[in-house]
Amino acid sequence: MASSMDAQIDQLSKGKDTHGGNGNEIHDDDDDDDADDYPPDSKIQDLFECVLNDLVNDERFILSFFSDLTNNEKSYTFSNDRSFDPKLAFYATSKSHNILHHFIQNFIRLKPEKAIVSRFVNFIGLLLKRFPDLLLDGLKDDNSPLDEAVSGDDCLEIIQAMCEHGMERAENRYPNGDQNGTTITHDVAAADSGKVGINEGEHEISPRVAWSKLVKINRDTCLHKAIKKKKNDYAHYLLAKIEHGGAVDKILSHFGQDGLTPLHLAVDFSRCYQDQVELVEKLIDLYPKALTLKSGPYFQNQQVSIAGTNKKYAQSNNGRGDRDSVAELKENLSPYRYFMDTREREENCALEPPGRLRKEQLRSRTKIRGNAEDGRRIEELLRLSCMRHYGRDRTTITDLLPLSLGQIHFDLNPRTEVSQELLNYIAKSAVMRFEPYLQYVGVPNVRVVNVRMERLEAESWWESHSRKDYVYIFEWLRTTMKVKRILKIVVEDDPNNVHSDEAIERAVASFDIEEWDWMKLDMCSDTILAAARNVRDLSLYWSGNRAILKSWAASDGLVLLKELRKIRIMMPESIESHDRTDNTISKFKSNLEMSWVKCWADEIPYRKPPHIDIQPVFTQTYMAKKLSETEREEKGRKEKWLKCMENFSQILKKWTNNWLGIKGNVWTDEYAIKVAIIDDGLDIDRDDIGRNVALGETFYDNKGHWPGFYQSAYGHGTLMANQIRQICPKVQLYVAKLNEVWSDGKPQITAKSAAQAIDWARNNEVDIISMSWSIQTPEEVDLLETAVKKALDDEILLFCASNDQGNTGEIPYPARIKPEKIFKIGSATALGFPEAKVQKCVDFIAPGSEFVKRAAHEDDQGFAEPRAGSSIATARCAGLAAVILQCIVLYQKSYDKKRVRSHKYMKAMLEELVDKTDSHHYLKVWKVFETALDNAKLDKDFEWNVICKVAGVFLGKIPWLPQSTAQPGNAGGT
Repeated sequence: MASSMDAQIDQLSKGKDTHGGNGNEIHDDDDDDDADDYPPDSKIQDLFECVLNDLVNDERFILSFFSDLTNNEKSYTFSNDRSFDPKLAFYATSKSHNILHHFIQNFIRLKPEKAIVSRFVNFIGLLLKRFPDLLLDGLKDDNSPLDEAVSGDDCLEIIQAMCEHGMERAENRYPNGDQNGTTITHDVAAADSGKVGINEGEHEISPRVAWSKLVKINRDTCLHKAIKKKKNDYAHYLLAKIEHGGAVDKILSHFGQDGLTPLHLAVDFSRCYQDQVELVEKLIDLYPKALTLKSGPYFQNQQVSIAGTNKKYAQSNNGRGDRDSVAELKENLSPYRYFMDTREREENCALEPPGRLRKEQLRSRTKIRGNAEDGRRIEELLRLSCMRHYGRDRTTITDLLPLSLGQIHFDLNPRTEVSQELLNYIAKSAVMRFEPYLQYVGVPNVRVVNVRMERLEAESWWESHSRKDYVYIFEWLRTTMKVKRILKIVVEDDPNNVHSDEAIERAVASFDIEEWDWMKLDMCSDTILAAARNVRDLSLYWSGNRAILKSWAASDGLVLLKELRKIRIMMPESIESHDRTDNTISKFKSNLEMSWVKCWADEIPYRKPPHIDIQPVFTQTYMAKKLSETEREEKGRKEKWLKCMENFSQILKKWTNNWLGIKGNVWTDEYAIKVAIIDDGLDIDRDDIGRNVALGETFYDNKGHWPGFYQSAYGHGTLMANQIRQICPKVQLYVAKLNEVWSDGKPQITAKSAAQAIDWARNNEVDIISMSWSIQTPEEVDLLETAVKKALDDEILLFCASNDQGNTGEIPYPARIKPEKIFKIGSATALGFPEAKVQKCVDFIAPGSEFVKRAAHEDDQGFAEPRAGSSIATARCAGLAAVILQCIVLYQKSYDKKRVRSHKYMKAMLEELVDKTDSHHYLKVWKVFETALDNAKLDKDFEWNVICKVAGVFLGKIPWLPQSTAQPGNAGGT
């Protein structure tokens, strides 16, 4: 019986029919219509009913029906004695309703017993082997067979049959079948016996349907519908098949009829229930880019932002869709922001009086508490996923997460010491507000001094003699800064005085770390298991001891880290031969893989062994360079320039302090002058400069290290900030830390990070950008050009340093982009002449020679060069422009600051400080500031009189401004 059945199967599977028949006559016993005429809907429906009736009532029907079909019989007689051409089963009605639709609708209605379910499944399998395009009928009307199935209950086996036999798939990725450990195959023998027959694909007749064909613009896919219907078992299965079919990008990036992707639908707060977290996690894992896709408009023709680009979003569906109303949900939202928006809507609904709620809203109200915990888990998953995949790109991460995003990186490089004073300062600083989830924490080889934590030190384990510096740091993050999770740590331990395993576990165990890089030789796998059980990416430092590799590869070693995906081993120069070392490494890899397979063999889905990367010759020098102690000594007498501005700064500071001391006076944004310092960061705890910092951002991204803006790599940015603050004491500083790469043995600023910093400053509406550096021939210059031009279009004043390498003949970047609109600043000697190395093509010169120097590594270049020259002069000129604007807005705040600060008028105001016969354009600040001090009336309003005189002089260079009505002591006039 079995052999004859196999022969029948083989024969049946070799038909050559195509969808719609092959020209054979289609008839029943009462119909003599011409074969070329398409049969009427009634006839097609009658056949569907006959097939359904015999399928349910006759277990031999499948074999009989497909035998006639394969033998090209022109008539098949059903149990009710009606006869039809069997090929009519592959037709669709005028409404694109085919036999699959009919079966699914009746399957949902009948709720058949298991034996009948098996017949449905096997019939559909055989049907789709021959005519897979049946799956496309009704697609234009949003009602394909898959659409029909995902809308009903208990249809998973029907969905499986359609996907397994009709949808395209890539090579089987799992050695033992699909991810559930089985291979679903159906043939005629299976239909007869209920057992799996020949492997699917051996006798495929027609090509399968590509998943991409199910995607129609502005229409929901079957996955969208499964998520909307809260059919998570369907959604998980469909995701697996979509992945197998190589259509992840196509389906998961698709915007359905509501302008929403599958991820948007899945994170809707109204769907936060039971296993929704697992579905969201699967969607993100398959297609992380979905985190960046923005929700589109609801049934409107307009542009939709997709991952930073605009694509036409043409709405055509007339259905209501998933949104309750057009106005209820905002457009252009990332999945995280969409989740927050829907949660706010649900919570607001719950607060409405019962009489004002619709029935569905009342149901929603009763679910809020039940959803709260699942919602919290989804919010955490979305936050962590955004950081995990896009944490290196601050611009993207701030676009995806809340608008008030705090610090997500904490990097203490290049410090050598951490004090209680520093920790206290960071904790109290509004600028340094930490998010509860940090993407990265970097700790160089630092010493912790003057820090006490009595509760921690009272624990019994503290009596050990091991080093505990980093325990303090991580405890401070946990208790004071309220950090809950850290995705990645990079910690440089002291090789001569390392932290004990216990200290490491106590320090970081609560943070659930995913990327581990603690620079300690031969770290025990038990320690990692205790400190970071869910680690995904692991960096290990090996001394060369073979016993350590054996312990790492053992069955109780690294294999117990079930989430592990990558192992990176830093290998020292070995005293063994290359062959022996290679053999040791090879054995480690094979032993670890065997241990892994043995440990996780029964895991479903299959858990692949981690990738192992051996990096020969490790050193700890790839950590960011340490900061040497500063040396600040006065060289010679203070120049007249500096003394003049210092005196005026004191006048301005005294007046502002007195004015703010009067009840009701507030330093509003109208008075604030915002200066962006784009440099190597700023030591926020030095010289009280942190009081002036309004905001900071880091654009430093070097091989996964993100040192924060709150510390200066070489001290350069700190000095520049001090120059500006010393001239304009109430200035608001916006600090951007640049990235650098090593080229020709010295660090070079990257144009990309400079462009990002300029865009960031522009978005924060700064008045002035100070750039005390230059680049000769940058890569990605187009990015820098675009950023500079946008800033100039917004009338932001740009101050750039000239090249101190002499007259090379070319203006360096960024000034070269639009030299007539950017202030190019050179350095002057104490006598007011340009320094010998200053280029001729500068707009103004200011003191830059006689000033302090800050020592860094002697080998360093770039930012680490002596702190003199055009960089100092640039900062001073930026400070000078800031104090001019400050006087003007105090004198009359009703003036349009954006018009006043234009390049044209600022140039005219600065030229007021230059002698007409001076071809060097030296800024003699005493011409205005010292004169104002000398001529101001000596009374109780002396300071205000000085400010008004200064403002009056500079306003005289702007002909369109009216006369001020400012009164003594009355900031802003009346």
